[in-house]
Amino acid sequence: MLIPLMMKILYITLFFTFISCAPEVSRNPNDYANYNASMLIAENLFLNSNIDSALIVYNRLFNEYEDVFFKELNNAFVCYIKKFDYSNALRISKQMVLKGAELSYFSKDQFSDFSNTEHFEELKCAYPVLRQEYLSSQNDSLRAEYYSLLRIDQHYNNKYRNSSAESIIENSRNADSIFYMNMNKFLRLESKYGFPNFFRDKDSLQTLRVLFYHFVQMEQKVKDDSILKKDVLYGKMEFDSININEKLRAWHRDGLIDLDFLEGIYYIIDLSNLSSNIGMIVYDFDKEEVRVNFNYNMLDVVNLEREELGLPAITEDYRLRVEAIWSSFDFKPLKEAYKNCAHINDNDCFNTLFVNFRQSYLSSLFSEKGFEGFLFSHALMPKSVVRDDFAYRKFIEENYGFNN
Repeated sequence: MLIPLMMKILYITLFFTFISCAPEVSRNPNDYANYNASMLIAENLFLNSNIDSALIVYNRLFNEYEDVFFKELNNAFVCYIKKFDYSNALRISKQMVLKGAELSYFSKDQFSDFSNTEHFEELKCAYPVLRQEYLSSQNDSLRAEYYSLLRIDQHYNNKYRNSSAESIIENSRNADSIFYMNMNKFLRLESKYGFPNFFRDKDSLQTLRVLFYHFVQMEQKVKDDSILKKDVLYGKMEFDSININEKLRAWHRDGLIDLDFLEGIYYIIDLSNLSSNIGMIVYDFDKEEVRVNFNYNMLDVVNLEREELGLPAITEDYRLRVEAIWSSFDFKPLKEAYKNCAHINDNDCFNTLFVNFRQSYLSSLFSEKGFEGFLFSHALMPKSVVRDDFAYRKFIEENYGFNN
């Protein structure tokens, strides 16, 4: 699964992308490639405080496409709040309710400028009817089937993750069998009832994407292991007939899943091929700097893989954005806090502090820039760039004698 901290790094890094104008949106309501391109431009416009232009792009999307993702409605809602245009914020909020948002969603601290107005009172009056309209569009029995797939997936995955040395092989095989069976069940449901809307909406069943992550991870494992290919269990799995990558591309092309969904898939595929990593994010405690060691030789290879899955290419701008984001990170308080870890002789303390300090830094930056409530895409950010702990571990070992 995706690493939470990396996810935060990936969406916060969008801040330093500079886009100065908003392009026309495709007139083809089925062309979600243009939808995604315009969506990313709108986010970059917002991040550069060009809210008016971002709203132009969002409203073009809403006018040109019969169905949009909840995320874009949410972001337009935030833009209107920042412009103190609460009438339009109310208009968008009603559409958000029809996409699954409950009334409590609008009472969050980041939306307080809206919830403290008479417009929120108007939303509360309209909410029961809107909510009922949304609920009436849901197939409860079908949703129960999807939830069943999710529960089974989590049960066997957790059992595998908590395996003892004696049971890990058996539990791994059982989990893989479930992952394969669940994917087939999902595809049968999709064939009979159509692709579900919950990947577009604000829906608890968004978590069902874990079925795809586990299936792709298992498929990649089998493809990379000549012994598993000959195993009776895995030998019966018809990966080619399922052709999950082609289905993902088609669903993405038709606007049924978003770019972030595909980024999660690519991250899993890429983890099995560490040689294709584009670079490392290095936290250098000696020089007190964060830098990206970019592997330019692999850029074409990785971008070809991404293109085949329908993802945007990675450019040199990524390195510049990451380094700019971390340019204000203060290593001194972290180094000072490490002294306590050494004092209590706690090896895990070092890594816990490292994670907490980085997340605190990103959260503060997020708040300082006024990004609260805005939902950023991860699609422009490469999962191929991973954190390199060598400099961090070297510092801990040399200064405190811990082999962390």
